[in-house]
Amino acid sequence: MHRYHYLIHGFLALATAYAGTPAPERFFNDQLVDHLNTTGDYSGSTWSQRYYVWDKEFKGPGSPIFVILGGEGNIEPETGLFYPFVTHHLAKIFGAFVLEPEHRFYGKSQPISLPLKKGLRKTTPDARVDLFTSEQALHDAMYLLDTIALELGCSKDKFSTDYCPILTIGGSYPGWLSAMARLLFPHMVDMAYAASAPMGFYSQQVNQYDYYDLITDVAEDTLPGCADGVRTALYEVKDWILNGQFDEESLGICPGSTPSYVDPTVKDNLGMLVDELMMVVEYTFANANMANYPPSNTTSLYLACKTFSCCCKSSTEKVRNFLTTNLAPRDADCWDMSEQLPTGKYATITSGDWSGVGTGGNGESW
Repeated sequence: MHRYHYLIHGFLALATAYAGTPAPERFFNDQLVDHLNTTGDYSGSTWSQRYYVWDKEFKGPGSPIFVILGGEGNIEPETGLFYPFVTHHLAKIFGAFVLEPEHRFYGKSQPISLPLKKGLRKTTPDARVDLFTSEQALHDAMYLLDTIALELGCSKDKFSTDYCPILTIGGSYPGWLSAMARLLFPHMVDMAYAASAPMGFYSQQVNQYDYYDLITDVAEDTLPGCADGVRTALYEVKDWILNGQFDEESLGICPGSTPSYVDPTVKDNLGMLVDELMMVVEYTFANANMANYPPSNTTSLYLACKTFSCCCKSSTEKVRNFLTTNLAPRDADCWDMSEQLPTGKYATITSGDWSGVGTGGNGESW
């Protein structure tokens, strides 16, 4: 009982465990394209899903399996398994095997990007939409888990000494997946840990702006006057842009990197330019908020607030300093606005994830 009490309290460390445990990538070649037969076109078709394991502490059948659920992003070998606290501490304490699948349609886990069986229709955008669901992703994890557990010699009989208890783990969207895994697959998942899981958002019990309201409150607690300083600067920059005074240099944007769809020489595009810039500021603050632990006057959130609280700089200078400090490469004097874009023909910055993982292929998938 004491060990599991330690397990629950130990997971408080997950909120700050941004580093991963590097590991060689593995591939499950028998993953099903369509677990639910939603399209009728991929019955029995398989694909290769990337995943990672940490087996250095596993004590064999009868020991637990921790399943860290992948979320809305690719997982490269240099990251490997999220949460070193799990691999280096909890796995050692419980003699556990740790498994982490990459979410379908992210990174190398592309169910319908590979050749399919003869006679199946060609890949279409509609097919991707039908197959790109959280439910399909959960089935991926459970199907892989079932295969791995069998290979490890784990019994399916919960009364057997060889039964391996299953614990799913996730934070944010993967936290929601973790909770759903316990609800939808109780015969397989014995316990779920869901950190910062947006349960209220999915159930539509929380307003869509509540998350950013919370970030505003945290910023204000971090440095009193921060919220008003940011708000004043952004309103002034908004008016400055809408009055046709925008130029890239004033905001630290690298020359020519402003996306063509927000061409400031076209008056009708100025509103879109404002929206895109505000979104960049919003999700940069969101990322700073997530990294604001332990709170101090050296965190990125505190330093961002300090930038906007400075009385000796203009609003454009404040925004410029904020963007170049947080988004530009070290020692660079400008930031490439186009790098904030997802992949895709019609991509915009605001079409990506509001938490700041919406660039490149991850943004296109999101």
